[in-house]
Order: sequence, then structure tokens, then C-alpha cells
Amino acid sequence: MLYKTLPSYEDLDEILSYDEETGIFTWKVSPSRAVKAGDIAGGFNINGYRVIGYKGNVWLEHRLAWVMSVGEDPIKLIDHIDANRSNNRIDNLRLLDYSRNLARAFDPCCCAQQANGRYQAVYTLDNTKYYLGTYDTKEEASRVGRTARKEARGI
Repeated sequence: MLYKTLPSYEDLDEILSYDEETGIFTWKVSPSRAVKAGDIAGGFNINGYRVIGYKGNVWLEHRLAWVMSVGEDPIKLIDHIDANRSNNRIDNLRLLDYSRNLARAFDPCCCAQQANGRYQAVYTLDNTKYYLGTYDTKEEASRVGRTARKEARGI
């Protein structure tokens, strides 16, 4: 799939309508015989992000949402606050630099089963491991680890 440079707000506004409250794009034009003006635009790529294709161009919807709401190309990476890649409501999107986005992309919370059958909550920050105790279930240890990591990173 080929991702092109983002179009301007004016160019997007001619072909698409964006609802900031739902995050849904609809067509203002009929891009093909099978798709009519008023239909929901876009689909999913193999990574779970919503994309919109038009005249040989393919764009990530969350980047288009930023252009439609803010009026300019988001130079930085856009993060889905709730980690749902298809939730393109503007209040669910924020700009992050590469290192902060990378920190969100990988879950450094590790839950390893110990010999006594309990699970250990661990997270790593700045190459230092933090041990948060042991828990009866993997889910509980994971929740504790993720919560502590988010608080430590300010995410």
C-alpha cells in the first residue's frame, strides 16, 4: 500500500466530510461506481489502521482527521490515546515525538510465572527494571505493571 503526502485541508474538504465526534469520514463525491457520495469512506490496512484511498493515493485516516480538524499536516506522529487504531475521533488523537510513541507501542510490562505459581509484575524504565511484587493471576500482574509504567512515563 502506498501512502502519499497528505493533501491540504481545502483539497480534502472538496471530497470528504469528517465528523470529529464519531471520527467517521464520509464521501462528498462518488469516488467509484460502487461508492456513492454520503457513503462511509475507507477501510482497514493490514496493521489495523483505517485508510482512505482516492485516485491512486492512500492515506491514514488519523492523519487526515488531524488535517481536517487542525488545518495542517501533523509533522509528528499521531497517537491513539485509547490504543484503538480505528478510533479516529479528534479527542482521541494527540501528537507524540518518536521516542514517546515508541514507549507506547511496546509494552515493557513483563509477567513471568515464578516457581511458586504466582506472576511477577515488572516494567523497565531507562534501562532499570522495577519489580512490583507477585500476583495470583497473569492479568492482575499485567494490570499492575502497565499502570505503574504509565504513571512513571506520564502517559
